[in-house]
Amino acid sequence: GGSLWQPFVGVELSQDEQGALRIASPCLPPGHVEQTADAARIQADGRFELLGRLDRIVKLEEKRISLPMLESALSEHPFVSEARLSVIEDNRAFLAALVALSDAGLHALRNQGRRALTQALRKHLAQYCEALALPRRWRLVRQMPCNAQGKLPQAQLEALLRTPRCLTPERLGERQEDDQWHLELGVPVDLAHFSGHFPQTPVLPGVVQIDWAISLARQLIENLPPRFQGMEVLKFQQLARPGDRLQLTLRFDAQRSKLHFSYRNGDAPCSSGRILLGAPA
Repeated sequence: GGSLWQPFVGVELSQDEQGALRIASPCLPPGHVEQTADAARIQADGRFELLGRLDRIVKLEEKRISLPMLESALSEHPFVSEARLSVIEDNRAFLAALVALSDAGLHALRNQGRRALTQALRKHLAQYCEALALPRRWRLVRQMPCNAQGKLPQAQLEALLRTPRCLTPERLGERQEDDQWHLELGVPVDLAHFSGHFPQTPVLPGVVQIDWAISLARQLIENLPPRFQGMEVLKFQQLARPGDRLQLTLRFDAQRSKLHFSYRNGDAPCSSGRILLGAPA
């Protein structure tokens, strides 16, 4: 638990029916009792413990659970740089966790897989809470998304935890040079395509790299023929992994109706080939 606070002499503490702390003090106007939104536990000797904001204490199956306490417990794990939790209602209510991975966490994800990582986090949390408070859904990110004020509002957190794991790359930058497009792409750490490909060492499937090349080309290059008609000189040289930054080059040869693509990871070529495109049948 947290450390206990000692009120100053003459300060009287009480709680409302929700358990929020109320303070009466000689420093306040006579008769005024300050009502806070902070949950507290007051000991028999008058010392007290702050349990976090009341709106972040949730009830699951009649048990009160402090989200800030679980978040700080999760953040103590070496795989985690920051964690946020929320309740998701889907048939029944359960906890979901958004976890920003530390460097050690990314390393564990890349080399042991998602399931081993989330099991390690559940096992760690189980020391602090009962099984019903363990998150049943996990979303992994490299950094917590924040608004201009540097905060992640509750509504945005819940939206992130509700949406399925992503299928597309992060577009970090793009530029056109003559007839070529150069894109900087981030491979999301929690990409849905990693499930089953492969459980212990997540690898970006080749078919997904081709699919990304085609769909990005359709967004950037005008008048691309709509039909996929096959592949030529397809090469896969190096694996792309969660958290990698890839450079994708696209060029459409309109005369031959071929989309040339190549992915690099820094200096190392990952994959390349030509995609044959044709008019609708």
